[in-house]
Amino acid sequence: MNARFFIVPESFKYNGSLQVEIEKKIENFAVDLRRIKEFSGNEIFCNTAVYSIEIFEDITINDILNNPGGTPIDRDVIQQLRIIWELQTTDDSIDDIRDVYLPNHNIDECYGLIAFNYIDSILPEYQLLYGIDGWFKFRRYFLSLYPRNEDFFIDECKKYFESLFFHEGNKTSVRRLFPGCIKKVIHHLSELNDKFPTSKTSPYHRLNTLNIFNVQYDHDGQAASPEGDIKKKNVLTFDFMNHGGQNERIYCELHLKISYDDNNVFSNDRRIYFHEGNSQIQNGRILVGHIGKHL
Repeated sequence: MNARFFIVPESFKYNGSLQVEIEKKIENFAVDLRRIKEFSGNEIFCNTAVYSIEIFEDITINDILNNPGGTPIDRDVIQQLRIIWELQTTDDSIDDIRDVYLPNHNIDECYGLIAFNYIDSILPEYQLLYGIDGWFKFRRYFLSLYPRNEDFFIDECKKYFESLFFHEGNKTSVRRLFPGCIKKVIHHLSELNDKFPTSKTSPYHRLNTLNIFNVQYDHDGQAASPEGDIKKKNVLTFDFMNHGGQNERIYCELHLKISYDDNNVFSNDRRIYFHEGNSQIQNGRILVGHIGKHL
């Protein structure tokens, strides 16, 4: 799905923040814009009125970029802000974007705001507060609305869950959860991607890590756990290629339980089986062996 993003003056308007806070935002904002542009299918448009908005007290973006020596802004920050000049421009107003573009997402294209500061009149799911994490959440949200088919869904998951690596077999196994459980699958994958890596103990201890993760994990009433039946080891073992180009058999016994589907119907037959990561496979990313029925 292609995505068209907009930057509008209302999001950049000075809101009383300290100069050091705004400068840090600008640095992150510039890095993230460049990162988003690297992904195919994304377009970013900047409303031309942004240049004349006061981003600092009594200082506009035009002031900074046209007369950098005449402002107290850090030189490196000014250099980062120049990415604004690299963007495509538009005269679409915030009203046009809110009323015409944002509601008209479809299976082929979605729309959003890249927000330096949140805009109250725009729904949060349409806004990417500066930060690549916000962009991932945005894309996951629209993937949950338009998963298309199993192959497309897993291929898109590979882009938007950077801490996870998906076994190709998921394109078959996830069929059991189509289409009525995809929003919940996205939710649980997001929890795993965003919270499990920061839960890891040092030195690593599996059960202690799971305990820390489960405190943070927004689950459906059933915490993540290891498999208790060693007789299932064979069915829960999957081939992953290591850095040497050799297949390794990885036991994905850890699992998340998707207790409720998108209509809040309970079942104990939905699982995401994973391994916490092997340094010799995909740079240690979490290995997702199976999304589908309870094995």
